[in-house]
Amino acid sequence: MVVKVGPPSCRWLRKEDLRLLGIESIITGGLTVVVYALLLVSIYRVFQIGADVGEMKELLKDIKNNMASSAFPTATTVASRPESPEALVRAVHSASYQQIDEAIADTVEQKRA
Repeated sequence: MVVKVGPPSCRWLRKEDLRLLGIESIITGGLTVVVYALLLVSIYRVFQIGADVGEMKELLKDIKNNMASSAFPTATTVASRPESPEALVRAVHSASYQQIDEAIADTVEQKRA
């Protein structure tokens, strides 16, 4: 069995073709660099967004903890709170009556003087 081999191809031996080959390789190399750069930048942005989300979660936890601690009053003693609703009403009325009594007493003293 004999394999015949044809004449060598002269397709890439012309000067015009060699110039096109050089331009094609430059364009291909440039596009490869651009694609790799975009890939690296996108990965960097993903990590940056992840860090920002982590910071936001920490801030929200801090806000939640601060709101929870300020929403509830501190421990009250038995002496600082009234025993019943009636005692609270008496305390409010006595304070307001004292202010009214003082205002009336001041006006009466001014009239006498």
